[in-house]
Amino acid sequence: MRRCSVCLHRNRVDIDAALDTGEPYRQLALLHGLSRSALCRHWCDHGFLLARIDSALEDIHSGRVPAYDSLAALMVDLAHAFEFEPKGGWADGQ
Repeated sequence: MRRCSVCLHRNRVDIDAALDTGEPYRQLALLHGLSRSALCRHWCDHGFLLARIDSALEDIHSGRVPAYDSLAALMVDLAHAFEFEPKGGWADGQ
């Protein structure tokens, strides 16, 4: 399986932030030496995870959801996104 060139890029944090604010793929591709299609694939495959992480952190900081519950749900989302299943399956039936 081929690794995501954007995930491996040394400026990934800046790229993700720019994608999150709606920066055009073409502009980012030129700026960072990536292809538009790599940026599109990266955002389609991983962008929702960034939003999910932000949401979990907001829940924790606001006190709406206990940290353990929020982080446990986030770990399940991440594991599903990367097609990982722990030995013995999921304890909570997910």
